[in-house]
Amino acid sequence: MENISIEFCRLTPTYAFTILIYACLLYYSWDGPNWAYNEQQTVDPNCVDNWYLSILYVNNIFKVDSEV
Repeated sequence: MENISIEFCRLTPTYAFTILIYACLLYYSWDGPNWAYNEQQTVDPNCVDNWYLSILYVNNIFKVDSEV
């Protein structure tokens, strides 16, 4: 059990930071005439709406309907 908690504490900050960039900050970093096209490919609304499932490591257990 101790190994699981160590791995959780070691991996979660990096994983959370990556999700923060992808789900929240990436939208504000793009600009230009091709943004409307890139937005559809870059920002996944499923990730933006359900980021907390990934942070809790249950995103494979609870499936969310994806419209993409």
